[in-house]
Amino acid sequence: MDADALGPGVMPKQSESLSYTGSIIYEDGSGSIRGRERFIIGQNGDGRILLARCEIYDRAVARIVSYRASSGFEPIHSYVEVSRDNSQFSHGLFSFAKGRARLEDAYGSHQIECGKLDFFGAHPLVMDGWITAHKLRSEVWEIGESKSLYGMTSSVTHDGASDPGLHLIEVDARKEGTELVWVEGKQIQCNVITLKFGEEYRDPHPAYTMWISDDQHQLFIKGAVQEFDRYYKLETLPDFAL
Repeated sequence: MDADALGPGVMPKQSESLSYTGSIIYEDGSGSIRGRERFIIGQNGDGRILLARCEIYDRAVARIVSYRASSGFEPIHSYVEVSRDNSQFSHGLFSFAKGRARLEDAYGSHQIECGKLDFFGAHPLVMDGWITAHKLRSEVWEIGESKSLYGMTSSVTHDGASDPGLHLIEVDARKEGTELVWVEGKQIQCNVITLKFGEEYRDPHPAYTMWISDDQHQLFIKGAVQEFDRYYKLETLPDFAL
């Protein structure tokens, strides 16, 4: 999909279609690049679809993820493919409907009752930007206020390298404030959100702060997991003006 350049300050109408590409780099505290994520997002009045390839070089982990969400960022279906050490490979197809989540994988078909989910996460950072999107766009969210988010993740390891599974999780999300962030010479207005995860992860997941564009795209701009000395930033800006 090629990105459609709409021109500065021009936003697509709800009925118009739009597609754009981008990339995110993963860094450590010294500035060394640990990995990279490349993505394509398409959207129209019916919702949006994400295609992402994520590589963590120092852990030999790669993920390919496709994800479709409604116009309100609610999960519809997703395909997750994970490889480890350039050899081990697993994949799964997720679908969400009528309060149930289903997973089709090499071991068969699995489903659980899940109710209404705020998000589905499969570990691409650009997908993390959508964790809070439903709440940010449907509710008043004041600076300093925390909200409890209920969702599902494909993996309860930090790097998302386990076999895809059906894992219900709760996330505490605090809106720290708003901030202008420079990307490729442009200023992007962002909501600053800190996520705190529950005990569902195999190892305790430290607090994770992310800067998300304050617009209809809810695009991941940058992030930090300071306890792990891990930092992430949008490397290339989509052609349109956010």
